[in-house]
Amino acid sequence: MYYEYDHGFQLRIPPFDAECAFCISAKPLTLTAVIKHLLRALVLLLLVFASQAFPGPLYAKSASEIFAQASKSVVVVYNYDNKGIRQQLGSGVVMPDGQVATNFHVVNRATKITVLFNGKEFAAKANHSNPERDICLLDVTGLNAPCVVVGHASQLKVGEKVYAIGAPDGFEKTLSDGIVSGFRAVDGGRYIQTTTPISPGSSGGGLFDEEGRLVGLPTFYMASGQSLNFAVPVEWVLETSEHQVAGAENTRQCSEWLAKTVAYEKNRDWAGMVRQCNLWVKAQPKNCDAWYCSGIAYNKIGDARSAISALQTAVQLKPNYSSAWNDLGFAYVVAGMRLEAIEAYKKAILTNPNNASAWHNIGILYLKKGDLDMAVESFQQAVQIKPDYLSAWVNLGIALKTKGTPKEAIQAFTKAISINSNNSVIWNNLGLAYRDAGDINQSIDAFRHALQINPNYDIARNNLAETYRLTGRMGESINTCIEATKANPNNAAAWQNLGDAYSKSNQKDKALEAYKEALRCDPNNVQALLSLGKHYATENNRQVAMDVYRRLKNIDNSAAKNYLQNYLL
Repeated sequence: MYYEYDHGFQLRIPPFDAECAFCISAKPLTLTAVIKHLLRALVLLLLVFASQAFPGPLYAKSASEIFAQASKSVVVVYNYDNKGIRQQLGSGVVMPDGQVATNFHVVNRATKITVLFNGKEFAAKANHSNPERDICLLDVTGLNAPCVVVGHASQLKVGEKVYAIGAPDGFEKTLSDGIVSGFRAVDGGRYIQTTTPISPGSSGGGLFDEEGRLVGLPTFYMASGQSLNFAVPVEWVLETSEHQVAGAENTRQCSEWLAKTVAYEKNRDWAGMVRQCNLWVKAQPKNCDAWYCSGIAYNKIGDARSAISALQTAVQLKPNYSSAWNDLGFAYVVAGMRLEAIEAYKKAILTNPNNASAWHNIGILYLKKGDLDMAVESFQQAVQIKPDYLSAWVNLGIALKTKGTPKEAIQAFTKAISINSNNSVIWNNLGLAYRDAGDINQSIDAFRHALQINPNYDIARNNLAETYRLTGRMGESINTCIEATKANPNNAAAWQNLGDAYSKSNQKDKALEAYKEALRCDPNNVQALLSLGKHYATENNRQVAMDVYRRLKNIDNSAAKNYLQNYLL
């Protein structure tokens, strides 16, 4: 089997430095300013429409081509204090409406802001800002720089190549590359996780796709992490408008708690994460994210009851918190509360129909329950939402195979292998599906492939031996079983299969010894006891056959009853 519930790793990444405070305030707009903003909005709308209608070239540009195109729109942003001392620097990108987009934390607490372009500094001022998303748009006097081509972060997929252009450590217009390594879901969208190196000074620069289109702003990275870098999606930049800073101090404090919590999560220090979250919920008892993170931490240390309590609080504070409902479902599963788990997963799906993890997890429960139609439907929903969802494809294959549709199961397992071809468990499941479909050669090839990946995979070797035996290839079955018992002398299933192969080859003495070895490994092995009892009954050794019956009765009364009727009465 496979299963693997999906839970826990959906924390909101703090989009700005923990030391930041918020001081840029919104000002009343004049009529001229209103007209100016409306014109900017119209320009942005037309550009977004054009980018959707005419998505651009269908080929990947080289790194040098992307740099030549995109770097013309990247600037350096300087933050000066009230004494004229530069206290921070970052990067920025010239947007289609002429404003420069950067991270809020780059210009935070600035008395003066300037933009450096082609060796010349230009005066700038903060216009629109969204501290919670760590975005600020600057008006720059006299700047005449080319604007970027806007792309779509929502269309990015894990594994795609991306490029960052910024000013890491003050080096103007520096290019680095990497791939999209994942996404972090939050309310209203998701952060882009990338292996593209990000350093101090890169913040607010541009993250570009393979066609040189802006897809995000690098904004946050873990200094102690390995390629753990994050960018805000370009869609958030386009949505940014005047942001009132009422409650900004509370938002800043929340970001600090989140930053520390994410650090514990990254290091897989679950006990430390529990302690951190306990402090957080004490400091901010009405913060649903604090309770949600606490629930994740308790899930990780196996304290299901505490996880349930924390996650229940999270969804009480925020009833449409789909991720929290999903993790609450997992906590219920660990606690053995299957019905409650199903209801929690349903709530996760109801509040967010595109929560692929919740569809996957409820599918596992349906599969274990034996409701194969609902299981198949749930897994299909999961892979429709997230086409590269490996675990969902594997579990879909298991559900289809159990349902008695091996050809459809083969398609699901084949898709899973296209995502990860180095997983021996998937190859083993594919082998079973081929065997059920009657394609013995493909079945044998799949089991062999599983063993090439993991030579110590006892289950795959046992399945290979059984497949040989079922198709009458007794010599190959015996040799495979002998290999299995040599690799693992305590493999009861291998000894059992070897006994069956010897028995079918009419090598009764060797079969008897193999069954005894199986019982040595597992004294409660019902199949080995039945095989042993059948041998003694056939040899008219009634006393030993009755001893087998008594042992069976203590283990499996139904099997003992059938054995008595078929071989002793």
